[in-house]
Amino acid sequence: MKTFLFGLLGLLFGICLKGQTPHPIDSVYSQCIENNPSTHGMVDCANTAAQAWDKELNTYYQLLIKALPAAQKEKLRLAQRAWLSFRDLDQSFSAGMYQSFDGTMWRIIEADVRTSRIRERALRLKSYYDDLNTK
Repeated sequence: MKTFLFGLLGLLFGICLKGQTPHPIDSVYSQCIENNPSTHGMVDCANTAAQAWDKELNTYYQLLIKALPAAQKEKLRLAQRAWLSFRDLDQSFSAGMYQSFDGTMWRIIEADVRTSRIRERALRLKSYYDDLNTK
């Protein structure tokens, strides 16, 4: 089962990173999983990565707030509030679903889904910021 899970996580990272240099947070996350192959270890790795992605998200949010004109700042604030609501509701749903399944691998998948959700938003904000600075 662990071999299957490692393969699944490796496949997901491979798809996300194909042709790209891995983000440092992804590299640390991957290395953490390799070094901590227990269920508890992998969940801890996902939680640590989620915290790092949340910090990255907040960094780019603040950079965008400083760089955008007033009307766009307000739209970003509203979008971010809506995303936070979505994040919390989606997390509540996915956690409840995965926690109802038998087997410890679902704890790992639930933690990775939570991490991926934050990662996606952080990368989207970074992309906005990069686009703003290359116009």
